[in-house]
Amino acid sequence: MANKAHDLRNLSQGQLTGRLTSMRAELVEHRENVRLGKEKNHRQLRYLRRDIARAETVLQELQSR
Repeated sequence: MANKAHDLRNLSQGQLTGRLTSMRAELVEHRENVRLGKEKNHRQLRYLRRDIARAETVLQELQSR
């Protein structure tokens, strides 16, 4: 997905929360597929975790305003 922080900052708090929920679900799905051997690209897990952290940071910035 490769979300950039400036793209995430343009979203509302509700949209960002929804995006975060979908990214977490995607992470669980990818983690399960890698574990079962259905998917070979384990690096995608790292990218998803970083995207989630980036979105959580932006959400925290919005909440602190």
